[in-house]
Amino acid sequence: METSAPHAAGGGGFSRYRLECGRSSRAYFVTTWSGELKVVAVILLIVSFILLKRTQTAHVFIPMILLIESILYVFFIFANILALPRYLTKLLWPVFDMLNDFFAFIYLAYAGFFSIFNVPATTDKLYWQISIIILSVAFMSLADVVLQSFRIKRMNVNTKLKESIYSPSR
Repeated sequence: METSAPHAAGGGGFSRYRLECGRSSRAYFVTTWSGELKVVAVILLIVSFILLKRTQTAHVFIPMILLIESILYVFFIFANILALPRYLTKLLWPVFDMLNDFFAFIYLAYAGFFSIFNVPATTDKLYWQISIIILSVAFMSLADVVLQSFRIKRMNVNTKLKESIYSPSR
């Protein structure tokens, strides 16, 4: 009887971890809307990757950029679902997420504009639609940078540097 009391109160082991996973997922998907943007971006990147492989008109590095960015997006989605930011507190996860989104914007915008300005000899209408999808995902990652900056502003980061700067001198 005594062993079930901490589990009912959410105090021990796996039940506490499940509770933390739920809180982390809710904060990532509902509060900041960053999770929804990443899921939509992963879906669009995978669709554009498959369509580019189907048309076989793209340059070699464009599908590789799409695959690498989708893998990085999936990593950050699973890291937030598994509550890694709540347990690995020495890392500033929102900053890493924001940097990933910023570099994703740079890479995807470059890939999109490169595919628009350096058109292969044989193209079809699908090639242009894929280029627009890539550019839209790039601008979605830029919107996610803005959402992450709002999240960082709301965060209360207590570091020794902040405490030493704002503490009254003795």
